[in-house]
Amino acid sequence: MKLLVTILATLYITTTSAMQLCTNPGELYSMEYNNCSEYAVSAIGMIGQDKSNSSNFELPQGGTLVIRLYALPVLSVLSTSLEFKVTEKTGLPEFSTFNNGWLMMEGSKYRPGQLYYVCTETTLLNTNKSWYNPIETCASIRIQGFVPQFVDPTPANGSIATAYAGKAIELMFAVQTTVVGGCNYALAQGGCWVIEPDASCVCQENCTGSCKCMSYCAPGPTPLLSAVPGLSNPKSSSGLPMESTWARQSTSSLDRPQVWKLSWTPTIWDRSAAPVRMCFEASLTRTGSPLLGQTILLCVGIRVEKCRHYVQAGDTLDNVAAVFQRDWLTLYHANPNLPGFNPTRLTPGDLIRLGVNYAVRWGEGTSQVSRNFLLTPHDLYLTNPELVATVQLSSTIKTAQNNVELQLSFVPRRTIVAGENVTISLPDFAGGLWAGQVSATCSSSYLVAVYSFCDPLVNRPNQPCGPGSWGHCAYNQEGKLYCSMPQCVGTGLHPLVEGAAWSGAGQELVLKMKRTLAGELVHVVIPQSSGLRKLMDVKPPLEYVAALPVQEKIYNPVSEMLEQNYLCVILPLCQDGLTCLFGTDCRIQPSTWA
Repeated sequence: MKLLVTILATLYITTTSAMQLCTNPGELYSMEYNNCSEYAVSAIGMIGQDKSNSSNFELPQGGTLVIRLYALPVLSVLSTSLEFKVTEKTGLPEFSTFNNGWLMMEGSKYRPGQLYYVCTETTLLNTNKSWYNPIETCASIRIQGFVPQFVDPTPANGSIATAYAGKAIELMFAVQTTVVGGCNYALAQGGCWVIEPDASCVCQENCTGSCKCMSYCAPGPTPLLSAVPGLSNPKSSSGLPMESTWARQSTSSLDRPQVWKLSWTPTIWDRSAAPVRMCFEASLTRTGSPLLGQTILLCVGIRVEKCRHYVQAGDTLDNVAAVFQRDWLTLYHANPNLPGFNPTRLTPGDLIRLGVNYAVRWGEGTSQVSRNFLLTPHDLYLTNPELVATVQLSSTIKTAQNNVELQLSFVPRRTIVAGENVTISLPDFAGGLWAGQVSATCSSSYLVAVYSFCDPLVNRPNQPCGPGSWGHCAYNQEGKLYCSMPQCVGTGLHPLVEGAAWSGAGQELVLKMKRTLAGELVHVVIPQSSGLRKLMDVKPPLEYVAALPVQEKIYNPVSEMLEQNYLCVILPLCQDGLTCLFGTDCRIQPSTWA
């Protein structure tokens, strides 16, 4: 005969009447255990169906589970004493307590997703042991965690916002705390929340009625949002665009959601066909320490338009065109909507067209595109700044024939795909054809003092200095500040550059990239064995220009896919062989392809 067993699982609910007993914001008071909890959750969990003498519970990570875990046999009325203990086969979960038949577990001490199985024995002390004495009672407890959640007005993951040079852009990010299996903070703050309904349940705003209701619950852990520098593109130490600001807008840690704002005013050098990528990680904190649980990653982009100019106070067609070394009439013809009676009059806040976006075709390069439009490569570099990177250079004469060792450093503005070539024009150096491997490190140990890079009014000891920041500032014996620069020969294989070649005719150094990179500082040591020499009586400048190749497809770091590449082309005034439909399109006559 089946023995009737009643499994009592009693849920203790904190009430709003006890809230004044707790002094810290968001705390609730437990009458049973006489303490306050920062993350007390009134709805602890749901009792599952009784299956084979067991019950299932879901414990929110911020809640406290209090259940009576013992059986009351039918014959218990004959007993004056009961004994309770946890069975050896399951043991007691860590951080939990079992006292006089009551099991207590604090969810904040466990990792979300963990499953615990607990069995206890109820023994009638004045009854002989038999098949019904002691009686085993079991419960399974799964930890349900707090999780962060992005909510409006957060941009969608993978979305790309459009920005313009000179115009501030603001992106808002909001993170909510979601409690899985527990108190819904946002819902509870809006009115009564039914905990245990019954047939005659009527929950009023003042939480009166025959059902158990609640009008308050703790907001849970505070959401945190931070940029992930290692996932930004181009890379930066903060993970955010240069000169941008990042600030939390919420005034209280109890605000839900917590809101942050990114503000950035791009410059003309930030214009690119590929967007800037920023990645943010949302997490939760408990009194300043990260809470065990889930984190969520969100990556978004900002694309700064290349062929549009945001008009600012004081702008005229003449000074805007001068930035790109063009005539104001060029911009006037590219903007047929400008008032004819005063073409130089511009309204701040307006967008004017610089030229047209030209879809690069397979096999085209910088020289061919510029020739087709009767331009120079330099013209394309001015309107497409992602095609060039500033190169800092230092050289050391190593032999009597003036052979030099070069140290170069640059940061590409766009993503370079493995196998692409970076061309550096070095008109102040000469040499025969050469090809070989390069290095990123130096093998020699001696240093050279250079006094032109460290200013005692600006710099301090150990501060990076010199081309590529290869050296560091230091004081000599006379107390004079100088830049200590390493002079060395390259050694080892370069992690980013597969090899290099020197073109004597073009006085160009070509670097073949080994892997995909963007925004990373590239150091290169060209050994003296390359045969390069510095032209006599010529003092080379500290900065040169590295030209990145023009490709039909360009890497989009947000979508992580290749997409059509566009170049911004400021069309010249109509000349032979070129028909211009300003502001809309351009057509290349066959004669210009020769």
